[in-house]
Amino acid sequence: MVLVLLACCALTTPTVKAGEPKLIEVLAIGATIAPATQIVTWLTAEPLTSVSQVPTRGFGEVLTPEAYTRFVRLYLPRNYDAMLQYDLFIYVGGCVEFITPAQTALLKSVVVEGGKGALADLGGVSTEVNLIETWINSGIWEMFPSDAVGVYASGDWWRAQRPFTIRLLSDRENNPLEPFLPLGVEKIVGNYGRLIIPQPGSTIFATMAGIVFPDYDEPPFLVAWDHGKGRTMLVAEFFNWQWFRSPAEGGQNEYCLDIVINMLMNVLDRPVFQDVLLLHDARLRIQEYHERYATLNSVLDFVEGFGANTGPVRRDLQEIQGLFDEAKEEYLQQDLEASISATDAIIQRMALMSGNAFALKDRALAWVYITEWLAVCGTFMASGTILYTVMLRRRLFKQARATRFVER
Repeated sequence: MVLVLLACCALTTPTVKAGEPKLIEVLAIGATIAPATQIVTWLTAEPLTSVSQVPTRGFGEVLTPEAYTRFVRLYLPRNYDAMLQYDLFIYVGGCVEFITPAQTALLKSVVVEGGKGALADLGGVSTEVNLIETWINSGIWEMFPSDAVGVYASGDWWRAQRPFTIRLLSDRENNPLEPFLPLGVEKIVGNYGRLIIPQPGSTIFATMAGIVFPDYDEPPFLVAWDHGKGRTMLVAEFFNWQWFRSPAEGGQNEYCLDIVINMLMNVLDRPVFQDVLLLHDARLRIQEYHERYATLNSVLDFVEGFGANTGPVRRDLQEIQGLFDEAKEEYLQQDLEASISATDAIIQRMALMSGNAFALKDRALAWVYITEWLAVCGTFMASGTILYTVMLRRRLFKQARATRFVER
């Protein structure tokens, strides 16, 4: 039995231009199944993205090559027009071994000729020899801003664990990482970094300090390249390694998703978010709404099983959903302050609704509580009466007469 994990989510644009979609349609290809990587999970949590995935590799699971071949056959778009529905393609872990040459040609064409974007981690270089060889032989590397053949020939494509930090090149226009400079992005420590040999004409946004490759004292960390009509980007770290881990995951990067979003913005040739704290705050508000909505809905489903009348609360909840759709629309239009204000008002109203829902629960369960109390008290009283009668007063026992011995 094969477990297929597919995710959908939404992504943003800081400025929505005329004719541009509100959501960024993303297709993730490679080691996309958690816990191999969290990229799909991150984008699922982002209200501004719609993401699908084509798993071609995982770590620690028992899926077979036949299963991955089936995933590619079922979920990778089969023609050029179908691929055009996606704005951006993310290659995770450099895993393209189950993608056919014809499919590879389409994936390249949709970027070079169709003007779409592509992003890859690990500098396009996998952690396994057979995967980097497949990456090179497929020719997919040719559209990315690193000379994968030169990297492989250098013998330094695989590196042992070595801590590094990054240094931003702030003179680069529309640098995805620059808004995070005041938040300490240059202090975040990573542990693996792949060698990137930049293609001529590519733009380096940040370098790695602490890792030394031949001819590179500070090898590139983030590189973009305008290739044909599209743009591609490489980041030297794996999306599931230390640099991209939040404090909850044992890392230092509290703004993983925000950084990834800015990368996508740059790849799509859109302005990166400058007020990233406002974006972060607006997203947290929306996530809180979803959590409260799920909790409230679960409580209503529960009390309905006991015959409670949830109609008034349900109608309020439906109205709240309409208000949230408007707040989310403001988020998609990048009116983040208005979105935060509207979502805060919704959350305050939902807090009152939660009180009403729990009051319904208490009333619906009142007779359950009374019945349980009577049953427990009745059992206690009956048991006590029997115990007193039998063990203490011994009314049910007949006293035995003394035995009289007769002498003979």
